[in-house]
Amino acid sequence: VVQLVPPAGTLLPNRLPVASFTIAPAIGNINQELRLDASLTMDEGEPCGDLCRYEWDFGDFETGNGRTVTKSYGRPGTYTITLTVTDSRGGVSSVTKSLTINGPAAPVARLTITPASAVGGTTIAFNAGGSTVGLGATINSYLWDFGDGTTLTTDVPVASHAYPVVPSEAEGGKPMNYPVVLTVIDNFNRTSVATGTATALPTPATTP
Repeated sequence: VVQLVPPAGTLLPNRLPVASFTIAPAIGNINQELRLDASLTMDEGEPCGDLCRYEWDFGDFETGNGRTVTKSYGRPGTYTITLTVTDSRGGVSSVTKSLTINGPAAPVARLTITPASAVGGTTIAFNAGGSTVGLGATINSYLWDFGDGTTLTTDVPVASHAYPVVPSEAEGGKPMNYPVVLTVIDNFNRTSVATGTATALPTPATTP
């Protein structure tokens, strides 16, 4: 039996580390401090400990370093966290996990139009006061698209608009329907849309 023996002092081939981490708690809330721990990372069959370098990508354009780190998120959503581990001989491996951050209920847009139909040129009122968002969030802005090429952004839930005058029926005028789109945006930049229809009626015929 012939056995090849490397010269004394020759290092065995490097095995890549096996990156691993835990998140506590597993599901978080906005602005809650979370603990990310990479202590389960192994290298050459043993816990890597301080012999490895640990780099974190938290999935929100922020990064960190260290075997254990703390992190909080200011917006609800699902984040992909990536841990990259480098061992003492330059071997690199990565692992990713998804993290859900809960927050206030998303906004729900509601729109009322008063009156829903009016003679062209009449001012119509648009109200988003029935829109809602979960406790802990606020609706920051209201984007109105009146359907005739006119848009408006407000920080209050009301707006008004007058549609172009429509000729009388005697002059061939017909009711004009305009699709109205309301978009509400909350402080987490989440959106909700409500739609309605405003109708501009022909100008009443002039009595001879």
